[in-house]
Amino acid sequence: MSELLRAPAEVKYAEELDWLESIDDGPKPFSWRLSPKMVRLFVLGSERADGLDREVAQKWFGDRSFVERSIVTLASDRGLLLIGDPGTGKSWLAELLAAAISRNSTLVVQGTAGTT
Repeated sequence: MSELLRAPAEVKYAEELDWLESIDDGPKPFSWRLSPKMVRLFVLGSERADGLDREVAQKWFGDRSFVERSIVTLASDRGLLLIGDPGTGKSWLAELLAAAISRNSTLVVQGTAGTT
């Protein structure tokens, strides 16, 4: 059975990711499709002060500095482990970051107490 319950973020937001990539002139870490600035914009959405031609919808709602710290961590040579209570958006944030960084969120590693 190859039916998907929900399209991956890189499919659902493909047009937006293409547009962000086309206007991105910032430095990118090795093998990243977008600069950290554009990854942040993709996840947290745009504001009027950004001065963009079009609006980028906010996809993750929560502590903005947490997203920024996550992006900085991934841009370094360190890994990122998201831990917390169920239903707090960890998997969704991981999918959004993977979609923006590599355009492939299907390679996200997940684990639970039941699988470790």
